[in-house]
Amino acid sequence: MPNVRPNWVWLQLNLNIDSHQFDILRLINLVSYLALSRNSPYIQVESNEYTLKGKQVFPDRLSVGWMLYQPRVIDKSYLPMAEDVIPVYQNNEQTGTLIITKKGIFDGQNQDDIDKSNDVEIQLVNLGLLPLITEI
Repeated sequence: MPNVRPNWVWLQLNLNIDSHQFDILRLINLVSYLALSRNSPYIQVESNEYTLKGKQVFPDRLSVGWMLYQPRVIDKSYLPMAEDVIPVYQNNEQTGTLIITKKGIFDGQNQDDIDKSNDVEIQLVNLGLLPLITEI
């Protein structure tokens, strides 16, 4: 478990889902619900201990992994390497952005999946949009 930090909630779900039954829309809806039910959260979704095993590019910053929700507007054109960049709305106003590196099941041990996530992390840092862990 990561270091305990004030105002942080560490939620870990261990799911065994047959890849044929997996519905990414349900996961996206869950992340959106969690984002809207909290005050300006950052939400990371990953698998196979992507961050815990140090697969991210910048250990002092948030990692993208499979998905990263940020409470800010990020234009899709800034992240052409991402599988999708989804605006999240509350009361008809965009309150944040969900970045998805892969529409299928992300494997934090698969080098192609890791590379894709790393590319998104690098681009976000270049744009000044991947905060330091100490900034949140």
